[in-house]
Amino acid sequence: MKPFHRISCLLILFGLFGTAAFVPLGQGAENVRITQIDTSQFPQVTFYVSITDANGEPLAVDASRFVIMENGQQIPPDQIAGIGEVGPVATMLVIDVSGSMGVEGKLESAQAAAHQFIDRLRPIDQAGLISFNTKVEVVQQLTSDTETLDAAIDSLVADDDTAMYDALMVAIKELEGESGRKAIIVLTDGLDNSSTVNINNVTKAIGPEGISISTVGLGITGSQADNMTGIDEPGLQDLATRAGGVYGYAEDQDSLTRLYETYAKSMQSEYAITYTSPGANRRECKNQFLRLAALGSG
Repeated sequence: MKPFHRISCLLILFGLFGTAAFVPLGQGAENVRITQIDTSQFPQVTFYVSITDANGEPLAVDASRFVIMENGQQIPPDQIAGIGEVGPVATMLVIDVSGSMGVEGKLESAQAAAHQFIDRLRPIDQAGLISFNTKVEVVQQLTSDTETLDAAIDSLVADDDTAMYDALMVAIKELEGESGRKAIIVLTDGLDNSSTVNINNVTKAIGPEGISISTVGLGITGSQADNMTGIDEPGLQDLATRAGGVYGYAEDQDSLTRLYETYAKSMQSEYAITYTSPGANRRECKNQFLRLAALGSG
């Protein structure tokens, strides 16, 4: 199968999974997202599930009660290879360093939130850092060395215009070949006005191993607001929805730091589920729908 078909298939799965329904036993409806789907070993499929409350805090559920349905067909227990903890997480932090980030203390707020995210890394996790204005720079490749990551964050300087989508293409490339849970968190305070690619190019670049992209809009406050370009909230929301992530808005350092903390806790508390697909090949996923539910309390 050509890579194009494999990528198209995966993106359709992301769209379908975004509407998945899940009701944990003994609780009301909660926020459930299938964040990443790995079909690189098809017919073996591994996907990652985030279950959180209304505040984004992780919720524990009885994983043994999951029911997996594909295309209306329940996957039998003997075809489910495992349901367990997420394991190592590899995250690329992508941060806007355009000129507008240099006012109102926005870059300093972004750096403080990134430091907080790094502080929450477990020994098994990795992170990297990419900055962007009109140019994209891999400031730090993936590493588990928190001191190196902190130094990379401290080195950021704001200048020039915004090329967010170009930066996301580089971030996706940096995560290629990594196994397990892979994520991108991108922060921006303005419209993309310099990229050579667009949102469709970014989502199509996600390969069969899958990646989630969460987005953060850093709002503008104070006297500079009338003279700066506002964030593209619809675009950031659309990108996150299409790539298995979430969109968050922050207008100061405290709210931004809390947002990054929530992202870290949520990713580290996900469930990884592996099963054997009954489909003949990846192309059939155009007609497939994976649904999570809970068995009756019986």
